[in-house]
Amino acid sequence: MRINIMDEINEEIMLFLKDERDQSDLIFVKKNHFPYLHRLALKVLCVPATAAPAERVFSKSGLLMRPHRNRLSKDMLSKLTFIKCNLDLLN
Repeated sequence: MRINIMDEINEEIMLFLKDERDQSDLIFVKKNHFPYLHRLALKVLCVPATAAPAERVFSKSGLLMRPHRNRLSKDMLSKLTFIKCNLDLLN
């Protein structure tokens, strides 16, 4: 029986935090031991080679901010954009 994916991720985070070794390279060295953290680190800790990712964020914000959503606060727009841009990190 497969454990809930969130339980797997939480367990992996706990194992990572309990490890006594230098954590800066631990995710990359133990790729098979921390598969979720490894994938996340590759996406989040890499420096983009172009400005295209930033342009995509502005584009997604523009798609969220439509005339019928004119009462949407800056804070809520920021949160919605963050979710929309990072949703694929869970896959």
